[in-house]
Amino acid sequence: MIKIDFFLIKSKIRIKILKLATKNNFFLYFINMVYKKNFSMKKIFWLDDAIKKRVIEYIKISDDSKCLVCSTVINDKISIAISDIPPVYILKLSNVVINSKSTSFYFQGENEVFIERMVNITDVRGNYANVFLFYHDSKKALINNKELVNINDKVILLIGNGSYNYYHYLIEIIPKLYYISLFYEQFVDYKIVVPSNIYNFESIKSILSFFLKDNDFIIKSIDDDKNYNISDAVMVTAINNTLFNSNDKTSLLRDTWFRDESIFWLETLVKNNIKKSELVSCNRFFLARKGNVRNINNQSEIIDFLINIGVEVIYIEDYSFEEQVNIFRNADVIIGGSGAAWSNIVFCEKKPICITWLHQDYSEFSVFSTLAKIKGFSLFSISVVNSSSCNPHANYSIDMKVFKKEIVKILRCY
Repeated sequence: MIKIDFFLIKSKIRIKILKLATKNNFFLYFINMVYKKNFSMKKIFWLDDAIKKRVIEYIKISDDSKCLVCSTVINDKISIAISDIPPVYILKLSNVVINSKSTSFYFQGENEVFIERMVNITDVRGNYANVFLFYHDSKKALINNKELVNINDKVILLIGNGSYNYYHYLIEIIPKLYYISLFYEQFVDYKIVVPSNIYNFESIKSILSFFLKDNDFIIKSIDDDKNYNISDAVMVTAINNTLFNSNDKTSLLRDTWFRDESIFWLETLVKNNIKKSELVSCNRFFLARKGNVRNINNQSEIIDFLINIGVEVIYIEDYSFEEQVNIFRNADVIIGGSGAAWSNIVFCEKKPICITWLHQDYSEFSVFSTLAKIKGFSLFSISVVNSSSCNPHANYSIDMKVFKKEIVKILRCY
């Protein structure tokens, strides 16, 4: 029986209509009616090109470099690649329009939108769309024109793609503060602008408070249901980066890169402010899920098996940030499906055995495996996901026969 992937079909139809809207006013009017939005079309100016042509004022604070990225360990094999890392710049922006969930921006009254792309990713594959940059191809983009609010303060933008996601904010956005701190005297009278939704993360609130102990900035939050016209802003370009989305719905090794020093800065900042404790004693644990995205249909079977072999079951969101840090600090064995909770491996002090699993189309997903490499250990992956959907966020089932065999094998051998 042929299975029809309605997610894939719907996605392709949507992209075709949006592409037409960048070329034809009728289709632009049509999608405004369908989405009940106010979209406008702008030409794309890739940010790296704008910097080369000196269209934007900037301070260069780091040269380009390389990052060794790696896959998870699958059947005792690992793939590696070299990702190119672009220089880091602090951009100086005037009368700029932004949204809290995007690093893209345009200047008030201008017809070009500036998009920060990953320079090692082809424009055909790279997809940087979000609630602000609603759609783009390689030349044109649709901008979501929400209510526009003026901000006349001098601000540092600590915003970006995926700012609603723990991984993206912790690993990609927070480390920008390290580079801001190097130029503290220049920006001491600026306020730091953050998305209002980060206050849903106790961890992010805590890290910001740690940073502010030695850096006297005022925090100002903005909402994602509005766009903001800012008279004087600075923004740090990507420190660490993961391709936000790919048009071919795949994930490749080079879709990620990190600067090691930024990861160690983050780790040090947190550990210097959280006292080491073993009060939360779960050295071997399974990261169970209880959300409504990417759930494991037969999680109860996994839990029964892991408890029988001495692995505790935890729901990481039930713990305070201090407890989470100490859980990962003391970890010997970590097991769980790929997800944002794995970001906490940057706080590991031992070299734990880490076992995860991925959607079948994402075997080269290199985010958490490369973070593990930076920390000095490996992330193992087992092929146990049963899913016929192209949607990597869809619920799935685990092949328990293979799961039991692979878990026991890895724990015995390592």
